[in-house]
Amino acid sequence: MSYSFKFEIVRWYNQNTEEWLTEKEFDDKFDGIPEDQHEKIYESFTEEIVKLNVKGSGYYRPAKIHGDPYDCYPEEFDSEIESAEDDNGYDWLNELTDSERKEAESELASKVYHGKPDYDNYDPGDKYNGFDYYGY
Repeated sequence: MSYSFKFEIVRWYNQNTEEWLTEKEFDDKFDGIPEDQHEKIYESFTEEIVKLNVKGSGYYRPAKIHGDPYDCYPEEFDSEIESAEDDNGYDWLNELTDSERKEAESELASKVYHGKPDYDNYDPGDKYNGFDYYGY
């Protein structure tokens, strides 16, 4: 199933150089620079909240742990982020920091785990179909 959600990241933008920095990269700019020159750095950057439209896919099938042992199966789960585009269509997926990616993946996983099955693509031959959302 496909899922989409809004996600925000913080970046520092320098209009003169058109440079985008993560918060860590921005903080690193101050390393080794005297404190009286920090204001000059602040003036050249603006803090921007980048709003992203994250799209991903995933599936979740609850475990069936009762009944005929041959009809029982473990829980199955998988999810993957496919894109993280801003309103201009730029894909930030490869620009996300590790912590931002983990947070977005966690949000997607939550949506997949708590979502409803895709009954529009019901296949009577699928051994899992015939059970309701909870595997009964």
